[in-house]
Amino acid sequence: MPGLTAGPGAELARSGRMNALFTSERVDAARSAATLFFAAAQPIAGQAARLTGRGEPIEEQSAKAQSPVTPADGAFVIWAPLFAASLNYAARAVARSDDPLIRRTGWLTAAAYAGDTAWELWAQYRNVGWRSVAIIAATAGAANAAMLTAARAEEDEPSRDLVLNSVAPLAGWLTVATAANLGGARIAEGGPADRPAQTRVGVALTAAAATAASVLSYASRGNPFYAGAAAWGLGGVAVRNLRERNGPVLVAALAGLAAAAGATFAARRRA
Repeated sequence: MPGLTAGPGAELARSGRMNALFTSERVDAARSAATLFFAAAQPIAGQAARLTGRGEPIEEQSAKAQSPVTPADGAFVIWAPLFAASLNYAARAVARSDDPLIRRTGWLTAAAYAGDTAWELWAQYRNVGWRSVAIIAATAGAANAAMLTAARAEEDEPSRDLVLNSVAPLAGWLTVATAANLGGARIAEGGPADRPAQTRVGVALTAAAATAASVLSYASRGNPFYAGAAAWGLGGVAVRNLRERNGPVLVAALAGLAAAAGATFAARRRA
């Protein structure tokens, strides 16, 4: 009789829903595994040369190609909290793998961690030339895309703060680091290394990094973690050029700090 047994159409619909569920669960599991793996790989990859006895440590490679856009050495301690934030996000995101925002941003975040791992390995076993710039630029793009997606989410979305505040500092630092890597790559690849040439390029790259940081600070609705990490990078550039008495780049870095702070303040007032 009609209604007592399910017809073929109902069975197919039920089967389709089950397949979709299992497929979605597999994708969530794969994304979570990739995020955990690369979040954990970042701090280990950074020590690969020392652990394997091959290649050169990142700081030694970078020292060969320092430019006025390279932050002062002490600025790189920021990697400790960045790695900690990555691991915290990866561990907590596993329990929320079916969250809509985690699904929208998860692969971007995993790509950012993977890109950072790849850059660390490339820098140690190859160099900090043009290809390393391509890697770090793609990594910065993924981190910033994840941040902006989270920033535009509704404020009551359960995972918004987790995603936004975990990936924003990485995005902020990489915004400045991309410009620094570009300045170093120019030297590593044989570009003019005299002080006037370095100063001209340094001013241009610092201004570009500051502009990007200001725009993205505003687009992130004034996220303090993004702004803080970007400011840390620009501050590191300012300190290096203060020590080296490179006035034009110092002024560019300080102006960039002011612009980024203004953009952050304006965005937070508007929010």
